[in-house]
Amino acid sequence: MIEVKQLSKVYGKKDTAFTALQDVSFSVPDGSTVAIVGKSGSGKSTLMHVMSGLDHPTSGSVTFDGKVITDMKPKEADAFRASEMSFIFQAFFIEANRTCMDNVMLPMEIAKTTRSRRQQKAEKALEAVELLEKRDTKARNLSGGQKQRLAVARAIVNEPKLLFADEPTGNLDSVTGDRIVSMLFELNKKLSSTLIVVTHDEELAKKCDMRIHIKDGKIRSIEEPKSTKKGGKK
Repeated sequence: MIEVKQLSKVYGKKDTAFTALQDVSFSVPDGSTVAIVGKSGSGKSTLMHVMSGLDHPTSGSVTFDGKVITDMKPKEADAFRASEMSFIFQAFFIEANRTCMDNVMLPMEIAKTTRSRRQQKAEKALEAVELLEKRDTKARNLSGGQKQRLAVARAIVNEPKLLFADEPTGNLDSVTGDRIVSMLFELNKKLSSTLIVVTHDEELAKKCDMRIHIKDGKIRSIEEPKSTKKGGKK
């Protein structure tokens, strides 16, 4: 369960102050697919950054699996993210001069996993995104869709409990984008992980269990799974 309580984020001070988030509250059931929806500048990416501990709120709290992320010191937050979370960004952020295998093993090198275990898990992740035959190919030689699939493989290799995807199809054509979306939802079910997608794409949002619409840093509406609504099953 993720609990976001009265979250606010203000950049700057006094006359230059800008409120990116204002009094945001909601909860996300484990294993859900969630869309944070809004136009550019609405605050959706700021919300993702604060929820994951990449940024610190001005006020409020974020709790994940009973641990208050917003109270953690930087090193503690880094370690928590490395063990519990993964990220997929629109810009891929892969190592162009390293092979696909090396790219996927990188998170496990940071976690000091043994080499044999790294190879085993990396092969499994590459297979899941249909890139195993490219294991020894340099990332720079991949197509845009293959690079995004490689980013997905790297994100899931440690089987995170929480996966953030920030505009994951923004740089892709519609066919490749649809393929990446299908892959993310399949992996959500397979790993029983919570998937949070930051997007301005209403069609993608409709595929999620829960939709959080944000504008000018405020939540305008929340469409929740039926099981979490009053009168629903628990």
